[in-house]
Amino acid sequence: MPIYFMLNACRVLAFLRERHIYSKDEGGMWGLQMLPGELHEVVAQALETYRGNLVDRPFDEAALTQFAHYMQQNIHT
Repeated sequence: MPIYFMLNACRVLAFLRERHIYSKDEGGMWGLQMLPGELHEVVAQALETYRGNLVDRPFDEAALTQFAHYMQQNIHT
């Protein structure tokens, strides 16, 4: 499921930048505060789905690709 990839990727990037271990929920919140604005909608969808506030619906493939590309660039540097 994309939600676990996305929230865990936020957690990893947060750890690399802040040396703090966040939960999946906290990682998503960190992502909403720290990631570029164009990634916020897809992160918010993942976070709200994880929390059970949204019915699990398909993610926009382009938004997922953009998120994955951003994470790949920022986690592997």
